[in-house]
Amino acid sequence: TLGETLGAFGLATIAGTSLGLVLWRVPWIARAIEPYLGSLYAMPLVFFYPLLLALLGLGPAPIVVVAAAMSTVPIALQTRVGLAEVKEVHQRVGRVLGCSPPRTFRSILLPSAAPYIFAGLKMGYIYAFIGAVGMEVVLSDSGIGHMIRYNYEFFATTRMYAYIVVGVALAVGANDGLGRL
Repeated sequence: TLGETLGAFGLATIAGTSLGLVLWRVPWIARAIEPYLGSLYAMPLVFFYPLLLALLGLGPAPIVVVAAAMSTVPIALQTRVGLAEVKEVHQRVGRVLGCSPPRTFRSILLPSAAPYIFAGLKMGYIYAFIGAVGMEVVLSDSGIGHMIRYNYEFFATTRMYAYIVVGVALAVGANDGLGRL
């Protein structure tokens, strides 16, 4: 579960921050696809599992893809919002001081947008975890989600609740760790 979550979160971090940068930099693309991102954010992505199963086969790959897709949207949207919220006066100060565009991005834009980006990353991690565990409940033969379903089916409620507690502890611990970061 942790491997699938981290794999999905890594993919979503790269895809989400890249997409957020594009949405911020090219407003007409943002206007064109943001309604679809909002719809994707609200839709249960488990609907795409049969297609992913046909394309990727059994195993952790479809789980990682679904969890990454769930996680990408909040990261992208928060990255775009964070960069859009940087005050124009800060950017003008960078231009007056002769900062190059890469230096302006690194020294002004990124630090100013960091609270939003990290909020998106925190949400993204939780969505990756939810996606991984949820998909394991549906189709996997290993992981926390599988063990919850297995123990539920065999009326082993004590073990089932123990796995639920482990899952909650992992989610809370990761959220706390990302918050401290």
